[in-house]
Amino acid sequence: MAKRESNFEFLRIISMFLVLIVHSDFLCLGYPTLSDLDINPWQVAWRGFFESVSIVCVNLFVLISGYFTIKLRFKSIFSYLYQCLFYSIFIYLFLVFFKLCDFNFFNSSQAILISWFMKNQFISNYLALMLISPLLNVFFERGKPGEIHLAMFSFSFIAFFMNWLVPVEGGGFLGGYSVLHLMFIYCLGRYIYTFSNLKWLNYSSLVYFLVYIVFVIFNTFIFLSFFKYSLPWNVWAYNSPIVVIGSLALFMCFQKIKFHSYIVNFLAQSSFAVFLFHTNYFVFPHFKNYVIHLNIENSFFPFGFKISLFLLTVFVFSILLDQIRKLTYTAISTYFRSLYKFLLRKIALSFQSDMF
Repeated sequence: MAKRESNFEFLRIISMFLVLIVHSDFLCLGYPTLSDLDINPWQVAWRGFFESVSIVCVNLFVLISGYFTIKLRFKSIFSYLYQCLFYSIFIYLFLVFFKLCDFNFFNSSQAILISWFMKNQFISNYLALMLISPLLNVFFERGKPGEIHLAMFSFSFIAFFMNWLVPVEGGGFLGGYSVLHLMFIYCLGRYIYTFSNLKWLNYSSLVYFLVYIVFVIFNTFIFLSFFKYSLPWNVWAYNSPIVVIGSLALFMCFQKIKFHSYIVNFLAQSSFAVFLFHTNYFVFPHFKNYVIHLNIENSFFPFGFKISLFLLTVFVFSILLDQIRKLTYTAISTYFRSLYKFLLRKIALSFQSDMF
């Protein structure tokens, strides 16, 4: 199994920062209108540019998971669930303690269950991907090369043709907001690892980076064209073939860069906290309102500087907050391991006393 080097850990950090960018653009500020295009076409073009730069974020995160595979264990499930619930509950209790939020049944249910599982699609979808990953792993481990190639071609055809170019009602990809899409991207990551000797996977990092740049420019261009003429295709869909190609290009760029850094690896351990913190049910409304405030109060370039500083602050704060989560997780997991061993000893002693 490939070693987790710092190149992929750095890419994991980048993917989480790109999540901040993509959420602060169209999600917070709203999709541009035709009147926006008429009044300030350059601003719309720049927003489309940054959306193109950052829209690869989710695909990158899942490609990394597929490349290294998800090793399903009880410990990994518990760690994932604890990480998700920590932010929901910790933030809620913090707000209640400082009287910034009412302590009631509705808010408690949002913190404990609904905001974590039902209102955050990626969290629930990624959990489902974790649970289904052993089946996907077995296919790549035991499948014949010809079968894998055919399966990936078929999967790509379904994702691109039947669910993007010609959307099929109930097709299952939902523009990339589905478990099926995460499975597809996971399989692409595993495919790259399994068939790393293929020619198209062995160009230099510069070539892949240039492909990514071409993707950003091209996707921005077709966004303006589709938008202006009201064409039906969603260029921001995670299952768009253009977005997937851009994601693969940036992924392969970092796959070719080899380096080790303790700092990068340390930060990457907490990178998912960036997503969990700012998309929290109680936090995101404030995140959105502040982005809107910055946009209203500033012209284009001052807004760009201030939003960059704001997103960097959110990123750093999330990393720092996650250190508390890591400490509490270590303490709780140590306690349960000790309890488990104690119960095993009790059962063993009880069994021996019954025997004699």
